[in-house]
Amino acid sequence: MVCGKMSQVYKNVKLPGAMTFRCFSNPGVYTKNEMMSELYGACLGYGSDFPVSLCGKVFRISKIKPVILDACSTPKKFAEDLDVTLRTMPNFNLCSIINDEVYLYRKGGGTSGFMPEYLTDSVFLYSRKKIILLCTRGN
Repeated sequence: MVCGKMSQVYKNVKLPGAMTFRCFSNPGVYTKNEMMSELYGACLGYGSDFPVSLCGKVFRISKIKPVILDACSTPKKFAEDLDVTLRTMPNFNLCSIINDEVYLYRKGGGTSGFMPEYLTDSVFLYSRKKIILLCTRGN
């Protein structure tokens, strides 16, 4: 997995400052153990300052395809990218963090309106995070 910086654009105007996370202040290659101990916590809502969205990332298709095709166990409208990152990061042996801006995030696209699925997807993701945390702590 390779992860780069994102910038925001609103009505064709690039907003000042990239969407930066602390991990970009220490770019480099993370081994599986380093990635899981230093970056994965962001997926679970603690620890790391790592972007959990799919934006700005490049994946090996063989690692991510089974998760993306498993639509039955992914939230439908809210935080589906977090869920995919949560489930695929443990499958990677390396993660390269680069300090380059690689993605423009277009704001105001109308995708953040009312979502009836918000509560269901939030509970689903909370349950998945809870199971992962319990399994990693050995409880």
